[in-house]
Amino acid sequence: MKTLNKTLSLVLVLVMVLGLFGVASATDFKDDAQIENQKAVQTAVALNIINGKDGNTFDPTGIVKRGEMCKMICVALNGGTEPTLGTLATPSFTDIAGHWAEKYVEYCYGLGIVAGNGDGTFAPEATITGTQAAKMLLIALGYISDYEGFTGESWSVKVNTRAMEKGLYEDLAIDPNAGLNRDNAAQMVYNALYAEMVKYDYGIAPGAGTVTGVAQVEDTGKTMLSARYKLNSNTIGVMSKIEYDEKEKAYTYTVAGSTFKTATDYSALFGMKVQVFWKDKVTGGTFNYSEDTVYDILPYDSSKLATANNGLLGEFDVDKETLQVGTGSVKLEDNVAAHPGLGNYASKVKLYVDYGTTDVNTTTAYIVKATDELSVVLNGANTVDNT
Repeated sequence: MKTLNKTLSLVLVLVMVLGLFGVASATDFKDDAQIENQKAVQTAVALNIINGKDGNTFDPTGIVKRGEMCKMICVALNGGTEPTLGTLATPSFTDIAGHWAEKYVEYCYGLGIVAGNGDGTFAPEATITGTQAAKMLLIALGYISDYEGFTGESWSVKVNTRAMEKGLYEDLAIDPNAGLNRDNAAQMVYNALYAEMVKYDYGIAPGAGTVTGVAQVEDTGKTMLSARYKLNSNTIGVMSKIEYDEKEKAYTYTVAGSTFKTATDYSALFGMKVQVFWKDKVTGGTFNYSEDTVYDILPYDSSKLATANNGLLGEFDVDKETLQVGTGSVKLEDNVAAHPGLGNYASKVKLYVDYGTTDVNTTTAYIVKATDELSVVLNGANTVDNT
């Protein structure tokens, strides 16, 4: 903080309460405010994996049915498009003939993703639990049920163990034995999309006078998102600039020298090292807004940040290393420095803070940016890495 040798003044009007942080909503559903896993739902909807319901609602607390989960996985494995599927003259299960999800169930059964109830039925209208959904997603990622012990009395324990290892339960606080709601299903599918797919390598193990093949699972280096959706994910760098087109209602982000345009608000990632996932429809290698689609922009080896409300930059003494916020204060990181773009600091600013706490007296300000100039304040350069 010694690099700042002057006191900045004006009035700061910020309310540093996590519930008041500016967070972009995932969609335009009428019940959008009820969605907890905003980014996951946004991504799942954009990838056509899960859709809204009648009346422009998402129904985040609605429980997912087994047939619905089959459709989600079918679409995900087919890169977001409706797969061309048929039905069998004699259905694999006695209770799916004529059901809207019959073809999806047959598809999943053919791939070993589902196995039915053991009595010849599938129960497509029955509730799916978190463990059952995790098993389906693990097999979609390449795990083989017989090798992994996903059958038998202890199947659920082995499934949940693998699911946790693979990150399927990340950002979820659920009872895996309870029905999975649509909000949490979107998060689990989202986690699976970014998990590495697996394959088996077969070694040889001697034992008791015999030689047997041993299946050893290993990651393929590809995610379901890259393998199935064939997204371009090569752009990794600092998000150094944001522009907003009021007429088109679209943002243009500059990352590692390339620009990407989308209606989705990723401004909370400004100044962070990110990875862009986009569909190159014309295979030109350069993003074209009229042809290509940005599916996601994620932090890449950077801390998770949230934003406070906008306000005028207020008076603070750099020697005290704090910024007054209403009746409280926000600590400033030692490596925060004045960016030249903040020379005209009479403009509004936005704080980016580590939201591990909602206590303004212990919250750390990592980035301060001018909302009109979009300047980063961190070592005087466009780089942020708080891992």
